[in-house]
Amino acid sequence: MEHAMLREIKEQPEVLRRLVGSCKHSFFAEAVTLIRESISNGGQVVFLGNGTSYHSCIYGQYLFSISNHVIVNIFDTAEFEPFIENLNQNATVVIVSQSGETGDALEIIQKLVPSKPEGSKIISITNNPKSTLARESDVAIDLMLGETNAIPSTKGYTAEMATFALLSDGIKESQNFAGKVETIAKEMKRVIFAEHEQIKALSDKLKNQQLMYVLGHSIGLSNAYEAALKIKECAHIQAEGYSGPEFRHGPSSMIGYSTPVIVFAPDIESEEDLKSVVGEVKHSGGYVIGVGSEHSLHYDLHLKTIDDYLYSPLTAIVPIQLLAFELAMTKGLDPDKPIGVRKVVD
Repeated sequence: MEHAMLREIKEQPEVLRRLVGSCKHSFFAEAVTLIRESISNGGQVVFLGNGTSYHSCIYGQYLFSISNHVIVNIFDTAEFEPFIENLNQNATVVIVSQSGETGDALEIIQKLVPSKPEGSKIISITNNPKSTLARESDVAIDLMLGETNAIPSTKGYTAEMATFALLSDGIKESQNFAGKVETIAKEMKRVIFAEHEQIKALSDKLKNQQLMYVLGHSIGLSNAYEAALKIKECAHIQAEGYSGPEFRHGPSSMIGYSTPVIVFAPDIESEEDLKSVVGEVKHSGGYVIGVGSEHSLHYDLHLKTIDDYLYSPLTAIVPIQLLAFELAMTKGLDPDKPIGVRKVVD
């Protein structure tokens, strides 16, 4: 019987198609209107999430800055309480929680609803439109994931990123992402089926490693954190995610012969800071796995993704989701139920 995690990885192309189709529902238009009004009236825009959902917020933050020229504040949901009193009028707070019942999310919304300034609004992004979080929000966006059974989130992460892309498009009245979703979905499917054997071989090579690093930069940074989390959850390998330039400030000293380093670089040749760091990693003996549209001489292995700077992170994460799954299988672990991790965190 197929593991739930693998099945949910394979479902991602169809989830994206469903999500784009859901844009015709009123909740998307309402959410876009609230964020647009906040921006127009000088209100703050804040994204909150935990774990995987926090990582999708990082993607959303970079996307809104690059594509909409809007500065978004992001917080771990559990750390937001001291900042509630500093929200201004017309602020919009977007809370991302796949279950809509996560303890941190419920605690913060119970404090946020009575305390938020007049004119400020709450948007939730959740897979459960009947959840407590959705009911307490002014607008609830449905992720359209369908049933989820594996504890490690895969399709939830890419659906959250796609939701931010659709909101970004809605604010500027564009169909940029929606027009590319079929290309993205087909690339996801290609990776899942055409690259799977190569990723199985890679998992066999890495299965005895105790330490790995995952690097990203700008729009690819969220994937560095998310990939590291998935490898920790599934394979019990200490995988650490960093911004490429930040990696120089201490962690790079841990690189030794064959230390695995995964690099998310949509276009490595155009990102000089990241290219320089990767060169230093290679010089120190690291084993470099590059994920992006362009190959580099510094890569020991290149996992190719689509050439689309803004949206390539949605396809680039897929081979590393598969790697986390295969590492668990190679090590005799259950990828669906990692030890010590629960699906809804109280």
